Amino acid sequence: MKLNSNNDMSKLEEFYKLRDSMRESFPDMYDEAQWRRKEEKLLQEELIPTVEQMVAPALSRVRIPAIITIDYDPQNGIRVKFSCKGETDVTTMTPNLQDGIEDETSGSSSSIEIPDKPMSTRSESIGFTVRFPDGTVVQRKNAKETMVATLKVIGLHRAAAFRGRLFKGFPLVSRNERTDVGFKCQELVDGWFIYVNMSNDTKIEMLRQISDELSLGLVIKDEIGNDVTFGSDSSQSNNKSTGKRTLYKLNGDGPYSKRELVLLAVTQYVMEHPNFTYTQFEQTFPKNLQGSYGVIRPMSWIKEKASLGTDHLNRYYVEEKDLLTSSDSIKFAVCKEWGDNFANFKNQVKKLGWEISEG
Repeated sequence: MKLNSNNDMSKLEEFYKLRDSMRESFPDMYDEAQWRRKEEKLLQEELIPTVEQMVAPALSRVRIPAIITIDYDPQNGIRVKFSCKGETDVTTMTPNLQDGIEDETSGSSSSIEIPDKPMSTRSESIGFTVRFPDGTVVQRKNAKETMVATLKVIGLHRAAAFRGRLFKGFPLVSRNERTDVGFKCQELVDGWFIYVNMSNDTKIEMLRQISDELSLGLVIKDEIGNDVTFGSDSSQSNNKSTGKRTLYKLNGDGPYSKRELVLLAVTQYVMEHPNFTYTQFEQTFPKNLQGSYGVIRPMSWIKEKASLGTDHLNRYYVEEKDLLTSSDSIKFAVCKEWGDNFANFKNQVKKLGWEISEG
C-alpha cells in the first residue's frame, strides 16, 4: 500500500505555512498557546488516520492483540514500542519509514511504502558526546541531556557568564525564566534556567563557543565518532593566538583560506558535472567530512534552521553569487566552518584526482 505524502496531510501543511508566515510578518501578534491547540487538533484529524492506514497492512499478519505506541521527536526521530496485551515486556523498534518520506535535501516528495521486511531494533539517537581534557566523558540518552550534563560539569555559574549568543534575549544559562510563550524553552537545573529550545547543531555550537571562551579544550564527537568541533588546543585556536593563518592552493591555484578553498573546489566540481543531482553532489561531498553542518546544504534547509533561531545563515556562503544549483533544481550553499575537519576534505579531494597544497 502506498500513501502520497503530499496530499494525505494537506491541511497540516497549510497550517504550518500560515503559522510560519504569521510568525515572520507579525512576531508580536500571535498566541503560541492558540497555535499549539490548533496544531494538536489537526494532528488528531490528519496524522492519526494516516498512521493507521500505513500500519494496518503490516499488522494484518499479526495474530495476537498488541499495543503499539509511537514516540516522535523532530531532532531524535521515531521510536516505536510494541507489547502484547497483558504482557509487561516491551520491545523498542524503529520502522524503516524513511523511504518515501519527503527528503529535506532534495525538496521532492514521493510515496510512503510500508516495508515487507521485519522492523529492526535501534537505540535512541544520543546526538553527540563530549570529552574533557581530564578524560571525563559526557554522554546521555539525547542531545539535550548531554548539553545540560556538560554545562553542569563546566559549572553553571561559569557558563552563565557566556554571552556570545542570546535566544530571544535570554542567555544560554541564567536565573531568569522565559514565560512569554506557551511551550517549554528552558530546563530548571540547580536553580539555573538552561535554554534548550534549539537544534542539535546549535547545542554543539554553544558548547564549542563556551569551550573556546573558557579555554576548556572540549572535544565533541557525533554518534558515529566523527569530530564536530574543536578544543582550545586545535590548529584553529593556535592560528588565532599566533596571528598566523595557513593558506592553501588547489591544483596550484591560490592561495586561499580553508573556507575559500572548499567553496572553490565544490564550485568547480559542480561546474564540471552539470547533470548531477543534489544527491550525487552530496555523495561526492558527504556530510561527515565537515561534521554537524555538512559540506553542502540546501538553502531551504538552511532557512528552516534559521527560522528556529539558529545562526545557520552565518555558517554558509549564502550570497547569491556563491549559491549553486543541481540538475534537479536544488539551490544549495557551501559551509564556511572548517578547522581540523579540513583534513577530511583534503583527503576527499585527493580521491577526485585534485591536489591541495599549502601555499
